[in-house]
Amino acid sequence: MKFRQSVVVVVWLLCFPGLWPPLVSARRIKALPADSAAGMVGVNTHFNYTDTPYYQCYNEIVKPRLIELGIRHIRDNPSTNPKVKDRYAELAARGIKLLLINWNQPRDFLLARSLDTDYGIKVVEAVEPPNERDTWRDKMKEHIAAMWAAYRNDPATKDIVILGPSYANTRSSPSNFAAFWPEANRYMQRGNTHDYCGTYPEGRLGGGWGFALDDALAEQKKLCDELPIWATENGYKNSKSTPGHPAVTERAAAKYLPRQFLLHLSKGVERFYIYQFINCKPNNAHENFGIINDDGSPRKQYLAVKNFIGLFSDPGANFETDSLDYELQGDLKDIHHLLLQKRDGRFYLVLWQGVESSAYAKTDADIADIEPAPRSLTLKFGAKVQAVKLYTPSFSAGVIETHGAPNGIKSVDLSVPDHILVVELGLAKISPDRS
Repeated sequence: MKFRQSVVVVVWLLCFPGLWPPLVSARRIKALPADSAAGMVGVNTHFNYTDTPYYQCYNEIVKPRLIELGIRHIRDNPSTNPKVKDRYAELAARGIKLLLINWNQPRDFLLARSLDTDYGIKVVEAVEPPNERDTWRDKMKEHIAAMWAAYRNDPATKDIVILGPSYANTRSSPSNFAAFWPEANRYMQRGNTHDYCGTYPEGRLGGGWGFALDDALAEQKKLCDELPIWATENGYKNSKSTPGHPAVTERAAAKYLPRQFLLHLSKGVERFYIYQFINCKPNNAHENFGIINDDGSPRKQYLAVKNFIGLFSDPGANFETDSLDYELQGDLKDIHHLLLQKRDGRFYLVLWQGVESSAYAKTDADIADIEPAPRSLTLKFGAKVQAVKLYTPSFSAGVIETHGAPNGIKSVDLSVPDHILVVELGLAKISPDRS
């Protein structure tokens, strides 16, 4: 009789999965280096546009805000203007290296070479072919082959990373070019995607052009094969909403960008360049992607990125990360988590709800925040945890909650929002120096 009742219960649960008990995630996870998160973030700039704040307000706004942000990478167009060259070198001396778009050979090769030789420091860390030329075939092939030969055959530039071409159409342009030139991946060291979505990154539109991020990356792999991928443009605008590219609030952008970084990192993407630093035209005359305002004041997304980089920054030599046993209990639907570790041994478990944080806005009048309820979860530890600190870097730079116990902590209750919640774990023994 008891057996028959058990069978009935099992069948009933299978028929009504929404009534299942809370999901459980328990496994031993190897961490990624925390600095891989901080170090992946770059931003697009336009220093060569002399009629924009990039040029006219460089010393007053752009340079100090870039340095304050903690960013290590910019992506920009070539310029032979001596003042612009000096500025690239000045930022490189502060640890902000350049991804240079090459439009003309051999002019831009000679520019990259001079930037890396004339200033006594490394300025150009990477180069790429002309931007978003989806209809170019023969011309793009010729350009890529010439780039490869020039950079690889010169001792001064042979260590500069060469990217493949970027495309506006993430759905089909990479595979179309791969079909036209099957050997293209031999002339690049990284793939190159512009996977704008304008909405939440984990959703069915997360890869741009009406399909998911996994699909966009798989499409890019058809061109670059197994090479690592850089996302050299992706961002959120705060006005000029259209059905094909909605705008979001600053609050939603502050939630989405850190989720974008970590989602891309979890899928093996090495670099993510935000589009863009400050708007090229004042008063939002053009598409309003800037992460700072026209007067240089920070937008919410700027502060979120600054806090993100500051929290995970851990520069130094490569090191072997450890693994951690942990268990998440509760309803894990749409819950994402990623484990990071710093050199001193501290783990950082990052959790978030991969759900919509902004209405899909076809016009600016439709732009509105969505505030999903936080999800209650319990985090259990397989190792002895001495201290727990919680952070929400999208909206705060500091610790928001702490937990500690003399005999160690076995579990902690969490309230996971639709922006990243970072759980810092101090284990019983932490190495004083992992470098």
